[in-house]
Amino acid sequence: MPPIEAVPRFLPLSELLRTGRAPGEIVAFSRDGVRDFADFSGRVSALCVELQRIGGSRFLLFTEDSYAFAVALLALAHSGATALLAPNRQPGTLAALAAQVDGALVDSSVAAGELARLPRIAPLELAPAAAARFGSLDPELAIAELSTSGSTGPGKAVPKALRHLDREVATLESLFGPRLGPDARVFATVSHQHLYGLLFRLLWPLAAGRAFCSETYLHSEEFFPRMRATTGFALVTTPVHLRRMRADAEL
Repeated sequence: MPPIEAVPRFLPLSELLRTGRAPGEIVAFSRDGVRDFADFSGRVSALCVELQRIGGSRFLLFTEDSYAFAVALLALAHSGATALLAPNRQPGTLAALAAQVDGALVDSSVAAGELARLPRIAPLELAPAAAARFGSLDPELAIAELSTSGSTGPGKAVPKALRHLDREVATLESLFGPRLGPDARVFATVSHQHLYGLLFRLLWPLAAGRAFCSETYLHSEEFFPRMRATTGFALVTTPVHLRRMRADAEL
């Protein structure tokens, strides 16, 4: 009988759910506890069923919780749909994007009137499905459409195929993975709704098997104590927070 091959630590996003990880492996953590791979794959599966019931090829995606975002993005991908990522929570932004989609995966805090005509789902509202099974994703799938900031004019749509994101996270792992090690936890002060946060705080940890924080911390007094309590961590952030870290002797 041939030996059973171990699942590689790094998995392309296109193969992540088909190959899978140990059910109890931690995917995300927050002040409320941890979410493991069994919960993750089960929630993606349940959401896929609902998306197929609704139908459609483009969905607005906005949630402040990174774990909910990951569930929604992978469910959309495995349903063959594209996620339009709202760059902010402003009603005008959501209304403009709502005119371009077939449904919305959004936080329950988004008022019904803001997306009145659209079928809407909160990404974590469905119970995880049991014994979820997935195929590989097509690398050419248009998995996401982001928006530029619009600081010098109207924002522009930036489409991303799955192969673009898979190449990005593979490069990040080759550059930084050996320095982080397999067990570093990933914290962030930047949003996953933009490309920097999407890649560094969410998709790279997912592919590399590192747990990420589902909460976004804006103040150092919130995340410094939590980072100090870990044996190893990475912080996805901006120069402002890095300057503050210099003054913290324990970090």
